[in-house]
Amino acid sequence: MTPQQVKALVDQEIARDPQRAQPLELDSYCRPALPALTTFKDSWHENRDITLWSILKDDLRAALGNGYEVVYSEEEGLFGLAVGVKDQEKAVLVGFYGSFLETMEAM
Repeated sequence: MTPQQVKALVDQEIARDPQRAQPLELDSYCRPALPALTTFKDSWHENRDITLWSILKDDLRAALGNGYEVVYSEEEGLFGLAVGVKDQEKAVLVGFYGSFLETMEAM
């Protein structure tokens, strides 16, 4: 996939259900212009990294080193959450929650 294709997945889901997306206050989050492939620690497998698309970050807590990040797995076809851990280089994958909006609601 390309960054444009991943962004299109998010944009299409929001367009299909704008009323569901509205209460999530997506504007208060920093959404990258285009998603970027990023390496995360895999919480399910010790000492293993996983490469996922970074979709957006919780800017309010990211400055403290512990903000959430919405991610997308091409392999799983699912969106999920990663969390920053202070003093660690990579955020840690928490889990997959389904669609983009389901993942946002899980935050």
